[in-house]
Amino acid sequence: MVVTVAPAERKLTTELVVQAARKIVAEHGVAGLSLRRLAADLGVTAPALYGHVGNKENLLRLVAAEEYRELATRMRTVDEPDPVRRIKANAFVYFQYALESPGRFGVLFAFRPWAPTDLADAEGDPTLHPDAAEMFEVAVASVREAVEEGLIDRTDPFEAALCVWAAVHGAVTVALLGLGLGEGVELRLFEDVVDTVLVGMGADRSRLQGVAVGVQPEARA
Repeated sequence: MVVTVAPAERKLTTELVVQAARKIVAEHGVAGLSLRRLAADLGVTAPALYGHVGNKENLLRLVAAEEYRELATRMRTVDEPDPVRRIKANAFVYFQYALESPGRFGVLFAFRPWAPTDLADAEGDPTLHPDAAEMFEVAVASVREAVEEGLIDRTDPFEAALCVWAAVHGAVTVALLGLGLGEGVELRLFEDVVDTVLVGMGADRSRLQGVAVGVQPEARA
């Protein structure tokens, strides 16, 4: 069947489609994303999207790639030479990103990351996403540096990074429950759980004082 493409549809690019999809996810969550809604927002027909994204699963993969890359970029911009303090600062980037847009944050968990040992066997597995591994490696790098400098009492940087992630993800989960705790309580919760985990790993608590923790977003999509 030949699909007639209107003039407006010829201006479509994959980047434009993905950015429009990210906007929908930010406002309505992953469940609110459909090719029909996306086409309506772009002022085109759904078949016009197929050449750019193929199907919804591939569209989600493209959206997730943007989210993984943005989060990794934000972590890389952390200007903190002390690796222990950088671990906490990166954890806050994750925390703030989640609260900034819970919908977009949810896309991160539509796929499994490629753990470093899985790379050789991961090709073709639709449940895996390589950009997730890159994002996690940014976080692991600071932990690895802290281990190598003897600043935390751990031998496996990957497992130590998982412990930190579990702590901050727990704080994110509580903050997103809508309990009405208030920004001050949520920030203290974040700092308490991350500091407790790092001190439990042997980090000097004094190193964690004064790490810049920015203001939380005014609104959550």
